[in-house]
Amino acid sequence: MLVFVTHTRAVIFDLDDTLFDDNASMRAGLLGVARPHTHLAGRHPDELLGEYKRVLGEFYPAFVAGQLSLAEYRARRFERLHGLWGIEGVPGDVSFEAFRTAYQAARQAVPGGLELLRALRERGVKVGILTNFIRPEQQAKLDACGLTPWVDALVTTSEAPPKPDPGSYAAILTALEVQPNEAVMVGDSWENDVVGARAAGMRAVWFERWGGEVAEADVPVVRDFAPLEAALRALLEESASAP
Repeated sequence: MLVFVTHTRAVIFDLDDTLFDDNASMRAGLLGVARPHTHLAGRHPDELLGEYKRVLGEFYPAFVAGQLSLAEYRARRFERLHGLWGIEGVPGDVSFEAFRTAYQAARQAVPGGLELLRALRERGVKVGILTNFIRPEQQAKLDACGLTPWVDALVTTSEAPPKPDPGSYAAILTALEVQPNEAVMVGDSWENDVVGARAAGMRAVWFERWGGEVAEADVPVVRDFAPLEAALRALLEESASAP
């Protein structure tokens, strides 16, 4: 009989679109905003999502830098979308609340994510979350998806600079009480979860569900968290040995 041996003491996950299906919630939220406006009825949800992500990218740096309050960040991105989508006479904060209601109703874990966290903890491996948004929002996602009991440490932009700042990786390693060579980072962002993590001395696994090509051959790629055993072997870099 073979047993699997790993020297990995902690697995650190990104949250949005790694463990939490942020794309699914965003699509639902945007449909909640668009639904009352009949001229948007023919727009594909993925098209709306692409435009929304571009607007997020425009305003997020100012929010992180403290140049926009949370309320301003929320309202202004929808004011910009109103201009793109031809919505008139609706305040940005009203559209945000419509988005938020539908977004929260659609919250769900990425398939296999909960089972993966449970399996890691059962093997004695610590689980950390390193995410580029504020703690109240990210903690609520973990709670809604039933992931919280399986997480040892959560580091957000409320406590540390955003990835790929080196301070973000240092913060989660400290919280988990592990060294960089004892941890692996898993996430969907090549820059934040692969390049930044490797620069911090960690091994990295790219979580890529959409068929993208890996930029470097020595970076493991996980497309799905099922089957569970295959995902565990990739994350933990396990080797087989006789007991």
